[in-house]
Amino acid sequence: MPIRYEQELSQIERDVVTMGNHAGEMVRLAVRSAIERDVVLANQVVSMDDDLDQQELAATEHIVTTILRESPVAHDLLFLTSMLGIVGEIEKVGDDATKLARRVSKLGGEFPTALRRALSEIDKQARENLATAIRLCCEYDDQQARALVAADDMVDLAYKDSRDAVMEMMKTNPDNLRQLVRSNDLFRALEHVSDRAVDIAKRLQRFHQRFPGHD
Repeated sequence: MPIRYEQELSQIERDVVTMGNHAGEMVRLAVRSAIERDVVLANQVVSMDDDLDQQELAATEHIVTTILRESPVAHDLLFLTSMLGIVGEIEKVGDDATKLARRVSKLGGEFPTALRRALSEIDKQARENLATAIRLCCEYDDQQARALVAADDMVDLAYKDSRDAVMEMMKTNPDNLRQLVRSNDLFRALEHVSDRAVDIAKRLQRFHQRFPGHD
């Protein structure tokens, strides 16, 4: 494989990692804005989505240009199309973080104190799953990929528990229904973040099952 082509593939991996880190930071700050009741920070997260969109555009153009110029076959073509799909999944994480931040803004900084710990815990697991998925893009390990898929079950369970807690709060605080619905949306956004991580891992699993030993 020509050195220049190898460099192109390595740069695409770095582009994906950069995007993944940016999206993960958006999620972290969005949750922080909810816990700290910081509407200004929530608005900053929304503005960060523009940067992620630009990164997505640049990464997509880079991948498509590489495919057209190099006319890759077999594992390289599947690798590039897999990266293209992963870029799309990361962009969706940014959308989830943006939705989360916008809900914080609509809450006006009034996220329920009783739900703060649960939000923090599901945030930690969802972001760990995302970080693992991004790491697998460059250093694939099938055992870690399988563990990530299993770890998503923990997030699903945490989301169910939080939803049940919100439903109980609705019964005792019917006048606060709209705020509680918006609060539940924060948990749902984090559940979606973990789902994106699983989708990334599954894309990588399919690629490495077809071409085992590819680095």
